[in-house]
Amino acid sequence: MPQMPPIDPENAGDAAGHLFTVSQQLFGVTPNNVKVMAQSPAALRGYVALTEALGGSEMPAFARSAVGLLVAQEHGCDYCLSAHSFLGSRLAGMTEDELSDARFGAADDPKYASILAFAAALIRRRGAITDDELATAQAELAPTELVDVIAHVALAIFDNYLVLAGRVDIDWPLVRHTDHAHDKKEAE
Repeated sequence: MPQMPPIDPENAGDAAGHLFTVSQQLFGVTPNNVKVMAQSPAALRGYVALTEALGGSEMPAFARSAVGLLVAQEHGCDYCLSAHSFLGSRLAGMTEDELSDARFGAADDPKYASILAFAAALIRRRGAITDDELATAQAELAPTELVDVIAHVALAIFDNYLVLAGRVDIDWPLVRHTDHAHDKKEAE
């Protein structure tokens, strides 16, 4: 099967080498998606810059991870679902139930549920949400939060598209979008 080749961090040029270092600091590893993204130092620079910038947003790590899980589930992206599950549990302290719920747009906390509902509408309508969806989101979320959710969805979509199109090898503990843990939970 054809695949976009990763760049070996040991053989990366100066531009990509610096970005690998930053990626290592952000994620604790240099994941395969970053190694493939390094084919375009400009794309990798943008990805790292937006990831860093959004890490400083007011959106809590739990919500950022939940949005990443939802986007990955919606796109059937096992790579990103695996990465966000691992990072969500390790960095955001999400439980197995919270990870599973987020994949399907659910959260016990009303604020996180609003964030996920807005993110789901954005994904499913490719940004062209209805007036009612915007009004509902505005009733629950501040303008800053709305823009942050849009930015996180956009970043996650870029990542999903890269790994899906590039057929990037999964280097995280595997979680498949076809695993229906949420359905099992509701059946209990």
